[in-house]
Amino acid sequence: MKEEFNLSEAEFKRISELHHAYLPQCQEMCRKIDAKNSELQKLVSSAKTMSPKIERAVAVSSKLRAECQMMMLQHFFQVSQSMQPEQSRRYLAWVKEKTFLPDYGMNARK
Repeated sequence: MKEEFNLSEAEFKRISELHHAYLPQCQEMCRKIDAKNSELQKLVSSAKTMSPKIERAVAVSSKLRAECQMMMLQHFFQVSQSMQPEQSRRYLAWVKEKTFLPDYGMNARK
């Protein structure tokens, strides 16, 4: 990242600190999402039709993913503010391309 965005030592140090501070939050959110996904998979595996339990699990799963996305965006904007304007624009474009897939993998070919 240092070379890609031509960061000074001070910028790189600050961004590294931001990443390290964000990592535990990210890991906890991933843990919650994984747990809810496992619960949802079990519910769907044993169901023959849609049920209120499945609907609630989908709603909670969606809420967790939205919270995760907001936290991630907040982190990306925070990181970008530690960069020079041109590097900041490039970084935000780069994370947008890497993070927000248009179809979320739904059209993946097998």
